[in-house]
Amino acid sequence: MVLSTKFGGMVLLLSAMAFSAPASASPTAKDVLAKLESSSDEDMWKLYVNGIVDGLQWANAAAANRGDQPLFCQPGKLSLSFEQPIEILKNYVAEHPRNADAPVGLALLYAMKYTFPCTAEKRLEKPNP
Repeated sequence: MVLSTKFGGMVLLLSAMAFSAPASASPTAKDVLAKLESSSDEDMWKLYVNGIVDGLQWANAAAANRGDQPLFCQPGKLSLSFEQPIEILKNYVAEHPRNADAPVGLALLYAMKYTFPCTAEKRLEKPNP
């Protein structure tokens, strides 16, 4: 009985550790941009960035469908190419170097907001998920 209680406690502890990763576990914008410049895994990092942007676009569409203010106002007919999110991030970090150390997901949100700001007219357009 004592062994099963200890084992159960250890499983619980390891599970809690596995599902409570700190926010710093996410790579920074600077880290990702460096990997894109020098890594043999460039395509993996491009997929990573595009996956984050895809998630941001879905979150934006969900906000619009609820009637909430969009996170950013990408023109409804504009579909981003595979390379454009990387360029958006590069340009944003170049113009806002203080955000280079932000987690890449947050930096990408700021970059999308900066690149596709919302105005009264744009808020009426449907986002492109």
